[in-house]
Amino acid sequence: MKKQALRGVFAAMAACAVCVPLAACSGGTGTTGTTTTSEEVTTTAEETSSATTSAADTTTDTTSQTAETTTEAGGATQTSAAEISGNTPLDNASVTSDTLKIDVTGYQVYPAGVGGAKNSLNPVVVFYYDVTNLSDKEITALDAWTEVFDAYQNTGEDDRNVLGQGVFVDESVPSQQGTTPLKKDEKASYYKSYQLSDDTTSVTLRSHDGLGGAKLGEDIIVRVQS
Repeated sequence: MKKQALRGVFAAMAACAVCVPLAACSGGTGTTGTTTTSEEVTTTAEETSSATTSAADTTTDTTSQTAETTTEAGGATQTSAAEISGNTPLDNASVTSDTLKIDVTGYQVYPAGVGGAKNSLNPVVVFYYDVTNLSDKEITALDAWTEVFDAYQNTGEDDRNVLGQGVFVDESVPSQQGTTPLKKDEKASYYKSYQLSDDTTSVTLRSHDGLGGAKLGEDIIVRVQS
């Protein structure tokens, strides 16, 4: 009986000895595996978040650069347009003779090859005006201007440089407005262009009563360069 009891005790102890390590080993392996997987998931999430943030920053930088480029281009385009559009108004630029009344309403300087002066090799100054025929003799707006004005660009104290016809077309003004004969009291609006000798010297309009006639009023002086 004693031998059988001892054998039972030894058998129980052996079973416990085998069970404990296996349980401990099994539990340790499960815990370690779970921890490693959690760390990998956390690391992957951080990398994904970092990559997303970096992509967002890149997109923002690209958008900002594009906006700056557009603004600069827009600024440049606006400056260019301002130089060649419209005309500068003139005050008190009216002359009257017995046969004609001309009001110089504005002027504009165009660089060579730009706008209406696209076919010109030189800069051009353009004067816009209204003309009224005060006589019974018909006259065109172009002829009326020639009868009243000459343009000069003085390059020295004793040098009165008479300006010639400029190569210029304003497509917004119908050509017939300059070539249709005006009856008495009829009025027309047109323009006259001159080729400039340089792009810095002021231009003087000198009026006269007919070709070679007496001076009608004060000279009209306009700046070429602003």
